[in-house]
Amino acid sequence: METAWPGWIERKDREIRARLDQGDEDTIVNWMLFGTSFTRRPRAVLGAVESGTAGDRELVLRRTIELISARLDDLLTALATPGTDERRLFARALLRRKGLRFATVAERDAARNYLLAAVIRVASEQEQIDQELGATSSGDPLTEFVQRSRLFRTRGLSLDTSLIPNYSVEQALAAMKARGLLTPGSVRRVAIVGPGLDFADKEVGFDVYPQQTLQPFAVLDSLRRLELAPSTGGPEIALLDISPRIIDHVARLGHGPHETSATR
Repeated sequence: METAWPGWIERKDREIRARLDQGDEDTIVNWMLFGTSFTRRPRAVLGAVESGTAGDRELVLRRTIELISARLDDLLTALATPGTDERRLFARALLRRKGLRFATVAERDAARNYLLAAVIRVASEQEQIDQELGATSSGDPLTEFVQRSRLFRTRGLSLDTSLIPNYSVEQALAAMKARGLLTPGSVRRVAIVGPGLDFADKEVGFDVYPQQTLQPFAVLDSLRRLELAPSTGGPEIALLDISPRIIDHVARLGHGPHETSATR
């Protein structure tokens, strides 16, 4: 065990870093399909190109390809001159780490081909997940749970976040207070594992607001509303995440009256 452990850790480290890198690439693909800040074209969603097609699947497919191609060209134009836009700078930096540039026609063609391949990969992975999901209805709840738990075992780790889970967290805190497990002012330190970072909304592609994390602030609001936080001097909220990008984002926010620590 002592001999094997360092090698296992090294392999797992490489795997996780590769999945984080792939997740960032997936984020750029999603942004290219649904974002609105870099293009005036419609979002590449179901129904966007179906007007006047009379159910012609071939025409719908051709229009979809044309729309994605045009949105990709708009994104590459935006990445060539990113200005101070944080999303453009992030996407440009990721692609530059892949050896891609945007100055010449040849360089932009190479970046275009790379992103098209990424779109195809993401679509293929989603199709495979849909197929596996459809095969999970075995009738045995335990077997179905195990199968569903493995659906995203190799998928890229995108830094998504959502406000919805915080409702469950607040309900749990309220129940613990009602049962006397937590008393007023008793919560002085909280650890949030995987707070997430909202790059662009996955449902409708909103990217008109700065990137943001939600969990630390929602939990703090809940603790104060339920009067579980100390009246002064706290609580301290520690964030733990496998992605340094999330931790760096929070660290750049600066410290307010209640310090928030961040740990990779």
